[in-house]
Amino acid sequence: MIRLKSGIRILLFLLISASYAQDNSKILSLNGGHIRTRVTLYNHLFSAVGGENANLGGSLTESGVTALFYNPALTSTYQRPTGFLELSPGYGIDVGSLGDINSHVKSSTDAAIQEYKDQSILLTYPFVQSAYKTKTRLNAGGLIVPVKDWVVGAYFYSPLDLQLDGLVTGSAAQINSKLVVSDDEDDVFFNGFVNGHINFHTGLFASGLNISRQFSRRWSAGFLLRYYRFSAHSDGLMNVEGTMLYGGRENTFKDPNDNWHNDLDQAVDAQFKGKDLGWSVGALYQLDENISFAALLDWMPDITASGHLHIVNNRVPALNLDTVTGDSDGEIFQAEKLKLSQLTLTETIRHQTFSQLKLRLPKFIKLGAGWRKGWFSASLSYSYGFSPLSFVYGKDEIGIKPEHRLTAGLDFKYVQAGLGFLTLKKFSNGSENLGTEPQHFILPVFTLGSFFKFKEDYTVYVSLILDPVPAIKLGYGYQF
Repeated sequence: MIRLKSGIRILLFLLISASYAQDNSKILSLNGGHIRTRVTLYNHLFSAVGGENANLGGSLTESGVTALFYNPALTSTYQRPTGFLELSPGYGIDVGSLGDINSHVKSSTDAAIQEYKDQSILLTYPFVQSAYKTKTRLNAGGLIVPVKDWVVGAYFYSPLDLQLDGLVTGSAAQINSKLVVSDDEDDVFFNGFVNGHINFHTGLFASGLNISRQFSRRWSAGFLLRYYRFSAHSDGLMNVEGTMLYGGRENTFKDPNDNWHNDLDQAVDAQFKGKDLGWSVGALYQLDENISFAALLDWMPDITASGHLHIVNNRVPALNLDTVTGDSDGEIFQAEKLKLSQLTLTETIRHQTFSQLKLRLPKFIKLGAGWRKGWFSASLSYSYGFSPLSFVYGKDEIGIKPEHRLTAGLDFKYVQAGLGFLTLKKFSNGSENLGTEPQHFILPVFTLGSFFKFKEDYTVYVSLILDPVPAIKLGYGYQF
C-alpha cells in the first residue's frame, strides 16, 4: 500500500498540480487541513466464529456449539437438534491514542516539501484523526439436526466485512514560481484548495450445508459446503479549486468561459459482485477416552467478480508526477510543455480498466490434537495456508498470505484461553508499484472466553479474540 510519506506527497500534488514549478519554485504557504480516517472490520477468515472452539485458539477437537466452523466432523456426536446465533457488539478505538500519528505526519510532510518550501513558509501541518470502529451486528447462525446415522445442518456467517472511509477538508497551498519568457522574468502565483472524500467497502457472505457421521467408535468425518457472495464498492471525489496569477491577471480553474479543459478534480467509482463455492472436509480420530486427533482441509475459492471501475484523473500536462511522489528525479514541471495563453489547461489521463476483479481466499490444511480429563482439557492446533487473501485486478495483485498458525488452548471448565502466533506475508506484484517488497510479520494470537449451560438446553458464550484483529463475540445456543 502507499506509505504515509507518499500519501502526503500525493496530497501536495493535488495542491500544486497547476503551478509551473521549476528549480526556483517555492511553496509560500501550506495548510494541510483536517484528515479523518475510519476503519470498520469484521474478520472471520482466520478465527471463524466464537464459542468454545474459538476460546481455545481454534480447537479442532472440542465439540462446542459452533464446532462445525472449525471441524465439521465434530457435529457427528450431536444427539439432539441444536441451533445457535452469534452477535458482535460494537465498539470504537481512537487509533491516535495508541501512538503519536501526527508526529509522523509532520516528519513526512517536512520530507515531502523539503525541496520546495520557502524559508518564510506559513506552514500548518495536516491534522489526522484515525479511528477503528465496529457496529453491533448478527454474525452467524445455524441449525444442526441428527437424521438416523447422519447429522445434517445449515448455517450462515460473514467471513469478511471491511469499510474504509477517508475525508479531507481545508487543505490549501500557495506556490510562487519564476518564469522566463523572451528573456523577461515574471512571477507566477498559484492558490489551491482541496476538499474530498473516499469510501471503500468489501463484504463476503457465506451460507451452506453440513453433513457428518460417526463411522466407528474411533472415526468420524464431516463435509461442509459453502456458497460465497462477494461485493466491492468504492466512490471518491477530490474537489480541487485553484487560481493562477500571472502578469497581473488571475486565471481560475473550472472557469466556464474558457474554451479548454481546465478541471483538476479527481474521482473514482467502482462496483463489483461475484459468487462461488467452497468446501471443507474434516476427520476426527478418538484414540481413547482422553486423547483425540483431527485433520481438516479448508478450500475457499477464488471469486471472480464482474463490474466496472471509472477513474477521473485530471492534471496539468507539464506535471511530472513521478517526481512529486518520489519515484524519479527531475523537474516537477517540464517548461517546454507550458502554454502561457492557457495557464489553466488540464488533461484527463486515461487509465486501463477491467470488467473483472478477483478475490482470492486463503486455503488451509489444519491439524489438531486434544486431551481431556474430567472438566479440564488442553488442545493444540496448527494450520498452514497455501494461498493468499488478495485482490487481483488486471496484472496487479496485492494481499497477505497467512502461512503458519500455531495455538495452544486450555479449558478450565468455566474459562477457556488460547495463545499462539500467526505468520503473515504481505506482498504486491503486477504492472505497477503497489507497495514495498514482500514483508513477513509474526503476530500474536490470543483468545479468552467462557461458556456455560443453564436449564440443560441453553448455552451462552462470550469470546474475546485477537486473531489478528480484536473482536468480541456473544453467542446463544439451544438444544431442542
